[in-house]
Amino acid sequence: MDLERKDWPLYPQQGYDSQQAKPKKTKEDPIILRRKRKYESEGMRRTVRAVLLVQVHGHPHVLALQGDEGYRLPGGTLRPGESERDGLNRKLRQFIFNADPTVVCEWRVGELLS
Repeated sequence: MDLERKDWPLYPQQGYDSQQAKPKKTKEDPIILRRKRKYESEGMRRTVRAVLLVQVHGHPHVLALQGDEGYRLPGGTLRPGESERDGLNRKLRQFIFNADPTVVCEWRVGELLS
């Protein structure tokens, strides 16, 4: 295995199709109270993240989401009782735009790390 550091090119997000998120309504309770209630009812929060590797012209690329605070990997919080694979598929369907709604998009999840 090559242990040398490799630089990966980043391509602007404008080169990919994306969609705007729906605006969320503001909540009345402070976030600390909402999180405390959620922890008491559901327990520890679990999250998943995905590393998306694609080949472009024979070169590997990592896809990341660009936000106001920089780049991040797609994923998020799992629902109570949801498996890591099911939660990751659900999150990827939310993040990755599917132009044809008649096609069911199921991602092949490779290795799971913890």
